[in-house]
Amino acid sequence: MNKYAAQVEDGIVVQAIVGDPEWATDCLGGVWHGTDSKVGIGWTYTDTDGFRPTQPYPSWTWGGTGWAPPVPHPDGDSFYQWDENNQSWVEVPLPEGEQP
Repeated sequence: MNKYAAQVEDGIVVQAIVGDPEWATDCLGGVWHGTDSKVGIGWTYTDTDGFRPTQPYPSWTWGGTGWAPPVPHPDGDSFYQWDENNQSWVEVPLPEGEQP
């Protein structure tokens, strides 16, 4: 038995609950799919690929287990955020005295 159920409309998750998808279909109506993992509203679903989280940036591609940026994340102890306009990682400075 699946732990979670997600209602899917046109391939998009519109509602997610803790519960059985058969119960959800019978009692709540709509098309529900079961999963053992949490899913979120806005995720996509196909019979082939299952559930996928929303794409974080247009340039990122699906890598089979998650979204991947076109440029690998830098190594090191610094914090970085993705700059979609420049297709690069930008180091995020920490407040004075804080360490990663």
